[in-house]
Amino acid sequence: MPPFDQELLPGGLRGFVWKENDGGSWVDYAATRDDSTSFILRVIDLHEKYHPHPHPGIDYDPRMRLAVQVWIYEEPNRAYPGERLPEAGWIWVVTPDDPSLRLPKAGERTVAATPSPETP
Repeated sequence: MPPFDQELLPGGLRGFVWKENDGGSWVDYAATRDDSTSFILRVIDLHEKYHPHPHPGIDYDPRMRLAVQVWIYEEPNRAYPGERLPEAGWIWVVTPDDPSLRLPKAGERTVAATPSPETP
């Protein structure tokens, strides 16, 4: 997790300054640079009672413990807005056909689902 080793990042992501913001049941890694869009990498624990929405997956799904999101703000060095990214004008980068964004049919496993470490 951030701070990322600059040598391991793709060229376009090098030079960003990463800052961790711990929300308790989620963590945001905010990335800023003077000449680029601002980014937030958000990791959410879906099994915690309170966590931010919207998110991929279903709360307390035993097959999916974590949800990972990328948010952007098309302005350099945008200040970290806290929990409520949509209300602050941030855009969730998501593909509409992401299988984790729909309810699975009975007995179906979604591609994005991963077993919880506590589940045998």
